[in-house]
Amino acid sequence: MTDLIVTNAKVATVDASNSIAEAVAVTGEKITAVGRSGEIASLAGPDTRIIDAGGRAVIPGLMDGHAHMDREGLKGVFPSLEGCRSIGDVLDRIRALAAKTAPGEWIVTMPLGDPPYYWNVPGCLAENRFPTRQELDEGGPGQSQSISARSGVSGGIFCRWNRSPIQRHWTLPGYQRIPRPPPRPWNSKRTRPAS
Repeated sequence: MTDLIVTNAKVATVDASNSIAEAVAVTGEKITAVGRSGEIASLAGPDTRIIDAGGRAVIPGLMDGHAHMDREGLKGVFPSLEGCRSIGDVLDRIRALAAKTAPGEWIVTMPLGDPPYYWNVPGCLAENRFPTRQELDEGGPGQSQSISARSGVSGGIFCRWNRSPIQRHWTLPGYQRIPRPPPRPWNSKRTRPAS
């Protein structure tokens, strides 16, 4: 029998016509019926919990309504640094990528740490710090490298620019052209300015 009925609601059905229903019935963990309040009320049994939504909206189960495209959208494109437990591990991964990358091409990876959240950085590395520019130089000599930040909004990005002259614009795979940065030495960690 039906465990739960939510009635007197505006139920977003997300069907082809984006119709709005009045009630929804739930059995176990599944929605078993959606429709008019009278139709759904007929599904109630003696143990059915009934909630009057008072005209409020009921929407399908959105567990997490967003994803960070730099992580979720690109995780199948860029190589992972998952499982790296030391700067040596990171450099080994960079060396392997550099061996397969043409000179002058970018080496771009996913963030340090373990997906899906990448919260455990730099603590996931034995050194408890991020790699320096000099260490990244060792990993991919002559290559420009980018280790993605754990989030497109916060965290840091690690860049090691190759020493050859950079063209007026540079391009990361799958991205639009980005104007060349001003001429100055780049350190290994760039962060957003404090606001």
